[in-house]
Amino acid sequence: MKKLLLFLTIGLFTLVGCMKETNLYVPPQPTQNTGKTDNTVSAADIEENLRKVFGVAFDANQDWSCTSKNSVTITANADMDDIVKVQILTQSPFGSGDGNGCIVLNEAEVKQGEKVELNYDAPSYCERLYAACVSKKGMYYIKSFAIGEESVSFGTLNSRMTRASSNPIFSMVDALPQNPVLGELVTSYAKERNYPGFENDRLYTMTNEAEAAQMLHIEAYNFDAASKKDMNDIIFTYLPNKVSNIEKIRGCPYYNESSYPLTTGDDPIIVEPIYKDDGGYDEVEYCHLYYYYFKDSDLEGKTEEEQVQFFKDLPKYRAFYLYPVVHYGGQDKGMTNKVLDKKMAFALIYWGEGEPVLGETVGSYHFPQGMRIGFMLRNSDKHVEHHGELYGDGRLNKEVNKWGHLASSKLGDTDARMAWLTANNRMLLCCESGTDRDFNDLVLEIEGGVEPLVVVPTVEEASYTYCYEDTQLGDYDLNDVVIKAKRKNKTTVEYSIVACGAHDSLYVRNINVGAIKDDVEVHSLFNVGTNQFINTVSGETIFTPVTVVKTVNKAFSFTDPETQPYIYNKTKNLTVRISKKGEDPHGIMVPLDFSYPIEKICVKDAYYQFNQWGQNSSNSIDWYKNPTDDKAYGQ
Repeated sequence: MKKLLLFLTIGLFTLVGCMKETNLYVPPQPTQNTGKTDNTVSAADIEENLRKVFGVAFDANQDWSCTSKNSVTITANADMDDIVKVQILTQSPFGSGDGNGCIVLNEAEVKQGEKVELNYDAPSYCERLYAACVSKKGMYYIKSFAIGEESVSFGTLNSRMTRASSNPIFSMVDALPQNPVLGELVTSYAKERNYPGFENDRLYTMTNEAEAAQMLHIEAYNFDAASKKDMNDIIFTYLPNKVSNIEKIRGCPYYNESSYPLTTGDDPIIVEPIYKDDGGYDEVEYCHLYYYYFKDSDLEGKTEEEQVQFFKDLPKYRAFYLYPVVHYGGQDKGMTNKVLDKKMAFALIYWGEGEPVLGETVGSYHFPQGMRIGFMLRNSDKHVEHHGELYGDGRLNKEVNKWGHLASSKLGDTDARMAWLTANNRMLLCCESGTDRDFNDLVLEIEGGVEPLVVVPTVEEASYTYCYEDTQLGDYDLNDVVIKAKRKNKTTVEYSIVACGAHDSLYVRNINVGAIKDDVEVHSLFNVGTNQFINTVSGETIFTPVTVVKTVNKAFSFTDPETQPYIYNKTKNLTVRISKKGEDPHGIMVPLDFSYPIEKICVKDAYYQFNQWGQNSSNSIDWYKNPTDDKAYGQ
C-alpha cells in the first residue's frame, strides 16, 4: 500500500480507524447544550440503518476482532555472538514478498541465555510467528512457532558463518587426498559459441576419480528436524517456488560486482549442496559448480568493461558435478530431490595465481587471505538447448541469458543466475538454472574461510489502528476519529491521532497523556474548528498527527477494553467504544498499514471483502489488505 506523507513520522505498517457514533448500546442520554434527548434513535433504527448501508445482515457472533492476544517465553540462546534483544515477528525478516513487511509485535532487551516473557497481539491471518534473537550488529537468528506456544528455545547449532575450527567438518578435510592435481581441461559452451570475450575461457577439473575422492561424506551433518524446518521456512519464504523472484534478487546488496565474498585465510572453504529441484527438467541433475578467484588489486585502474573481460579470462575450476547419483564405495551418494538436507560436501582447492598446468599444478585446501571468490553453474544436461555457463556475476551472462531454452526466462543482459542469502548464521548461494526465475533450483551452503555477506533485515514496529463512527446512524466510513497505536517495546506505546472526519465536538478518552488529554477536544489539537475535516478528504491540507508516548504494564494488550482508547461526542453526549460481539461496527481495531476510507465512503466500498468478513469471521480475515483505488485515504 502507498505510504502517506502524513504518516511518515509514525512509521510503516500502522493501523488506521475512525468513528461516528455514540456508544450505540448505552441508553440514549440528554444531549448537552441543547436540552434535547436522543430517544428518537432506537436499536431497531440502528439495525435498519446498518442493513441499508451495508446491504447484508452481519453474523450475530461477529466480534469485529482482527487480532488475537497471546504470550510466549523466549530463551535467548541462539548460536550467535552479542545477542542484545529478542523479538516476536509476523514473518521471516528475510523477506516474504506479500507486501506487508516484517512487523515486530513485541521486543525486549536481553543478554545471552536470558529468558523473557512477551505478550503480543497477532493479526488473525497469521498462522505462525517467528521468534528472533538480534545481535549488536543487527544480525537475525529466527525460529518459527505456532501462535499459542508457551515457549521458544533456539537450541545450539554447530554451523557458523565465521571462523569455526571446532566444527568437525573442517577437521574432515585433513583426511582428503593431499596435494591434488588438475587433470582435465573442458571447453566452455561460451567459447564454442564464440561469445564475445570468451576466446580465452578455460574450465579446469580433476579426473572424475580424483574428484570423487574429494567428496566429504557428512550424512546429513548439522541438519536436525528443527533446523531443517527453520531453514525451509527461511529459504522458501524468501524465494517461493515457481514465482519470479528476480526483483528481489536485483535489490540484493550483494549483486553482480558486489557478489564476491572475501577469503579469510584460515579455515578451508566448504561447499555443501543442501537442496535441488529441477522442476521436472534435468537442469539441476547435470549441473557442475565452478569457481574462480582474484585479488582486489587485480581490478585497480580497470574500467568496468575491462574488469568484466578480466573475469572472462580467469581460469575456472570445478568444485563438483551434481551427478543424478554418485556411486562411491558401492553406495549411492546422490542428492535427494526436493529435500533440504546435507549428504555431501566439497572443500574448494586453491590452485595458485599462475597459469595452471594439467598434471603439474598442485592445489591446497587453504586460500590465502584477501582473495575474492566467484561462482558459476555449468548446466550440461541431456537437452542441448539447456546448456550454458551461468554466473553469479550477471555481467558475464549477457549472451547465455538469450540462448536456447534459457532465453525464455526473459532475464536481462546483466541479470545474475545466483544470489546470496545469509540467515541464521548460514551463508547460502541460491541458483537459477532454468527459466522460472525463482532462484531456488539449487541451494548451496558455504562454510569456513570466507567473510559472511550479511544483510541486516528491515523490520517495522507493530501498529494498530482504532477507527470510529461518532453517531448512532452512521455512514460507516470509519474515519470520524482515527488513532494509530504503535508498540515501542514491552512497556511503551505510542499513540497518534491522525484523522477526524466529523463536525461534532469530539474527545479521545483513556490515553490521557501529553497533548491528548481526556478534556481536550480533537479539532483543537490541530488548531482548527469543528467545521474542518482532518486528513479524510484527498487533495486537501495534510495535517501532522498529534503523537504522545505512554508507559504501560508489561502485560498490556491493544485488545484490552480497559486500556483501549474510546471516543466521547460532546455534541450528542455519546460514548463510542470498540464494538463487541453482536454490535454493529461502530468501532474497530485493524492491524498493519490500514488506509481508512475517505470521507463519506463506506468501509464496504473502500474494502470489497469487508462484508464477507462481517457475515462470517472465518472469511476474508485479511480484508484490510485490499483497498479499492481512490476510496481509501492515500490510495
